Amino acid sequence: MNARQPLLDALRAAHEYDAAIAELNRALALDATLSEVHYNFGRLYAEQARGVEARGLENLNRKLQLLERAQQSFTRFRDVLGPGYAQHARHDDVHVFLHRNQLADRSSVGGLDHLHRGFRQARGA
Repeated sequence: MNARQPLLDALRAAHEYDAAIAELNRALALDATLSEVHYNFGRLYAEQARGVEARGLENLNRKLQLLERAQQSFTRFRDVLGPGYAQHARHDDVHVFLHRNQLADRSSVGGLDHLHRGFRQARGA
């Protein structure tokens, strides 16, 4: 994965998300246990979500989809590392994404739960 990192960084910086996803899929096909692939997927999806304006039903749906993919990718990153996750250098980044805006009782104060509620309200559900 390290050999591909400069290319991934360049593609992400150029907002060439489809090419970056294709590159990550190639790396994943070679070895699905590469934690860095899952981490990079998470970063890529989270960055894409930040670029989507949160107005209109279509944009909300796209933003939600990207945030869910980021969450799934970061969760796979954590799961692939297993017990070593707590000591990994990227632990803090992933932990903040997965657990930000949580109250002491672990209920959410923002993030995907609020986005889901806003999406349901926008649809009239």
